[in-house]
Amino acid sequence: MIVFLFSLLALFQEFPPADTLRVNGVEEPADTLLVETVQNDERREFPTIVPLEFANIPAFQTVLSDSLLRWEQWYNMAERDSYRPGAISYRLGSHGRNDGIIFRGHEIRHRQIFLEDFLMNDPVSGTHNSNLLPLDRMRTHTESSTGIQYQSVSYLNRYYVTKPLTFVNFEETGSNVRRAEAILTQNINRATNLELAYRGNNDDGEYPRNFLSGRQASVTATHYINPNWVGRAMLFYNSFQMGESEGFIIPDRQNFAFIPSNTQAVNPQARSSLRQSLIAVSLFHRRDVNSPVSSTINVYNHRYRRFFYSVQDSTFHRSQTYGISGTNRLQLGDVSLRSAIDASLSILDENRSFSIDFNNWQTVRANVVADVPISDLARLSISGNTQYRSDDFLDYGTGYRLDINPKGTLRFYQSLSIGRVAPTIQHLYWQSNQVSGNNALSSETLTRIEGGISYHYGDTFLAQIRGFYSQIDNPIILAGDPLQFVNGDQLNSFGGELSLSLETNTIEASVSTTLQQYTTDSERVDMAAFVDDSMRILNRASFYLKSYFFDFATFAKIGVSGVFSPNIYRTGKYLPRLDYWDSVDPTGQIPSFYRVDLEASARVRDIFFLLKYENVLDNVGQFGYFETADYPMPGRRFRFGVRVLLRN
Repeated sequence: MIVFLFSLLALFQEFPPADTLRVNGVEEPADTLLVETVQNDERREFPTIVPLEFANIPAFQTVLSDSLLRWEQWYNMAERDSYRPGAISYRLGSHGRNDGIIFRGHEIRHRQIFLEDFLMNDPVSGTHNSNLLPLDRMRTHTESSTGIQYQSVSYLNRYYVTKPLTFVNFEETGSNVRRAEAILTQNINRATNLELAYRGNNDDGEYPRNFLSGRQASVTATHYINPNWVGRAMLFYNSFQMGESEGFIIPDRQNFAFIPSNTQAVNPQARSSLRQSLIAVSLFHRRDVNSPVSSTINVYNHRYRRFFYSVQDSTFHRSQTYGISGTNRLQLGDVSLRSAIDASLSILDENRSFSIDFNNWQTVRANVVADVPISDLARLSISGNTQYRSDDFLDYGTGYRLDINPKGTLRFYQSLSIGRVAPTIQHLYWQSNQVSGNNALSSETLTRIEGGISYHYGDTFLAQIRGFYSQIDNPIILAGDPLQFVNGDQLNSFGGELSLSLETNTIEASVSTTLQQYTTDSERVDMAAFVDDSMRILNRASFYLKSYFFDFATFAKIGVSGVFSPNIYRTGKYLPRLDYWDSVDPTGQIPSFYRVDLEASARVRDIFFLLKYENVLDNVGQFGYFETADYPMPGRRFRFGVRVLLRN
């Protein structure tokens, strides 16, 4: 219905057919994507259609763009994050699961993911699942680690075309790991574009009960009402069906043989199902066609349903969130100011949500970020946010980030943030056989300091060092038998990263070290697991050769990447009945490990060929390895992929 209304509205616009293409402000040869400058015949001129541009949020850094994605081979964001400096990764052994990533010391529960203006976390558990994001369709992926919560915002490609474009991606690996994706975009008329997208993910998991089948689909209609106003309607859908092993029976991790056929799941019958959909109608405004979007208004419906089946303890919740949100960006001289507000009502299906002793709640969120140039050598970003939830939780966060000499070769940044994070609906009102909520929980209070220094030599060489320290009062932990959410004693986390990278026309190379450790003065038994004998250390390195061939008709890249953990440390613990990561598993110590991948990619005209040999040193010095205790990672296997762009 939404698409029909946009199409009907388009019939009243007098835009003639166009003969050029453009997307995301990138101009290329006439047979690809260009800004349109077509005029009608001598009788009348028509306005130029210039596609929307979106400016980054102040203090957010771009870590991924569509031009980089062309050469990277990742199934999801968690796989990509596991190779980034600053990340301690807890992966579960098959692609598509809710893998845990501690990035620069941020707890997994303190991570928020946004698809443009829409928060994609589960409204009940607060869980983020990066598999809900369409990795291959991102225009940019930005992040901020300097607040009390890690936040990432992904913007999707928006196409304006005069000839239909079709993108087809296909990748396959051992253990029936398969990804297939197709995107079709076409203009209905000069002012209206329709985009259809589909993605399928499968993974047999190599080990028992670790299989996954996932589907993602979307329909997007965009209409240019006039040069300053643009409307969009979107339906975005995800579905995942998974076997749940709840870990594997591994008496001795140090000497485990890593033989899938001889490995038994802790729970041989458990399974889970996740469905999520977002329906949104948005209106965008820009001051002129050469300016980025200055204001947005969104009306949306976010549905989230998760089911977990086990003989011992089955859980289910289904929620609908109805909301309206808006953003506004002001440029006051050199000062950039961005504000956002979101008001929503979440309703649980009372007849089916037997795991939650709560019916509905209202939430209002607001935040403001200001980017202030102090001089030619320094910039200051100031942020503040607040959230009120109708069960009487009022929380906030505020902080600053100072960047010195942002245009020079030597750069420095320092940030400080303080705030309070409310317990989730799951923390407070959960009811199941093995885990219960606690409506007497207090909000967590956080203080965080982060800083770093970097040296750039043009675009060729980068050296940087970062450090962080965070203090959490009243941390929410799981304790007791049966388990219950409780507030623990003060918890501290500190660490940092050191990285070097080199990029020339023929070489890409990088090396990094990431460290993170917990400390606490608590004498509570349930806090003892946070006092580790060893620090979490992950060393990463990569080296690639690249060049053009055949008169620039072909570009090829080949190289190697790897990770090495030199010592024993405790990992987080994933609880599939809750879809929740507990910070530390008291018995979850994993041995040291290493992993090396070989990969090659080549572009021939509009076709990309992707080759990757994963974990090539499997059974060389080690039988296998864990990133999360009791979840073996896959062995050696070969990945093949092809990406095709079809024009007209």
